[in-house]
Amino acid sequence: MSEQRAEILRRVQQALGRQKAPSVDIAAADLETRLTDNLPRPEWNTDSLSRFCERLEAAAGSHARVSSINEVPRAVGDYLENLETDGHKTGLSPHPRLTELDWPEDLGIDREFANARTWGTAIAVGYMGIAETGSVVMPSGPTRPTTLNFLPDRHIVVLAIEDIVDYMESVWDRLLAEGEMPRTVNVITGPSRTADVEQTLQLGAHGPRSLHVILVG
Repeated sequence: MSEQRAEILRRVQQALGRQKAPSVDIAAADLETRLTDNLPRPEWNTDSLSRFCERLEAAAGSHARVSSINEVPRAVGDYLENLETDGHKTGLSPHPRLTELDWPEDLGIDREFANARTWGTAIAVGYMGIAETGSVVMPSGPTRPTTLNFLPDRHIVVLAIEDIVDYMESVWDRLLAEGEMPRTVNVITGPSRTADVEQTLQLGAHGPRSLHVILVG
């Protein structure tokens, strides 16, 4: 920093009655202290699962529940049965919880991720759910390609009930505990939407038109 610039900043601080900015170490320690304090958070009277479903529905998402992972193909079939798919394929995220399931032939499941751009529906496995907002968390990686969060018209996310936490902070705690952070973490709250044009809500603005969560457990 030039001496002239430093002098200008000194005068501004003096005029505002402020002292010199703390060092990086002091600022970091102060931030850590403030982050560990009991911060105000929204509270609710229901359990985490009920809260998650309530907020998901409020964000125009939908959900179904099955008792085991083996029931997921049936739940997918039930969801797609009355939808107009326009002949588009339904594809699987390359996650072992999905690829190892027995998928009925009439669903026309496409397992080739190279064809993902032609999928009208994509089935993926959620990493965690956030009860506070009804959001699903999708960190990027080989088994959760970010592409599937944005390209298909219909996004089906399989989420274990035990992976639903109350607040966002728990998600970061778990990610950090597991080691190296993923390159991308998408937090998805309902279908893609915008109201930029005449304040009229439009779904599918920059991603899926629908989000359906299949809860397992």
